[in-house]
Amino acid sequence: VWSGVLVILKPVVMPSFCLVSGHLSNAELTPKRVLGLCQLAVTFLIFQALYHANTLLAYRLNKFDYDALPLHIFSPPLQVVSWFLAALVLWRLLLPVVARLRFPLFFSLCVGVGAIFTDLGLNHQNLLSFF
Repeated sequence: VWSGVLVILKPVVMPSFCLVSGHLSNAELTPKRVLGLCQLAVTFLIFQALYHANTLLAYRLNKFDYDALPLHIFSPPLQVVSWFLAALVLWRLLLPVVARLRFPLFFSLCVGVGAIFTDLGLNHQNLLSFF
């Protein structure tokens, strides 16, 4: 039942998050915005470390084998909502570059369509398809 709800909500919620975050972004990288990006990146790393520690603890308490190392910071075994933090950092870093292009919408559409048809082993489809 829960997966059915997610299938219905995912096509609405993910683009909505991307639309709102894009609307609130600015194409200028001022020192204040760079500090905000660093805070987002640190938040992502902390969340991924806590997620890894929680999974490690859950497996070990239930006496299952779980390799503590290597840490899969950018490609965790289970994709959780932390992809949005990484995507937000990437999008805000690339926004000044894309804003200078002659056809930014066409470029974004090409990147998004290309991301759907490639497999890099990361959760890059979410990061790039809503670019």
